[in-house]
Amino acid sequence: MSEKKINRDTVKWIVEAVLLLLLAVGICAIAYNTKDVERIKTLGSSSYAVGVIGDDGKIDTETKTAIHTKNLYPLNEVKIEMDKGANVTYTLFFYGSDKELMSKTNAQSSTYRGTFPEEAKYFRVMITPTADEDGIVKGNELFKYAKLVTVTYKNK
Repeated sequence: MSEKKINRDTVKWIVEAVLLLLLAVGICAIAYNTKDVERIKTLGSSSYAVGVIGDDGKIDTETKTAIHTKNLYPLNEVKIEMDKGANVTYTLFFYGSDKELMSKTNAQSSTYRGTFPEEAKYFRVMITPTADEDGIVKGNELFKYAKLVTVTYKNK
């Protein structure tokens, strides 16, 4: 009788060991396959602040007629779409590897289909309301205007 108990325990132990091994292999396979996955990022309203970006590429927080992205983002498969009937325009600012302004677009009022400067590495976006009642963007309006322009990019 004790021989049957040993065999059952041995079989149970082998099955558990095989299942644990398969689980470990599966976790390793998932980790390996996802390490190179490029992620698409969408800029939310928390990515913006009130202020303008000057012609020199610097932020001016005193002028409150627009909103701008707080940070520079990698210029990698950038896509910008606008809601239909949006009462805003946006301007793209392109920066080199030294994070100095290279160029900017004119104010855009539709999905961006332009090209990017060849040497540009980063971008920023400034969204300017075209029908703001008092011409000054307040904190609560930031969310409203940010939702009208969808900015996505691929984060390496």
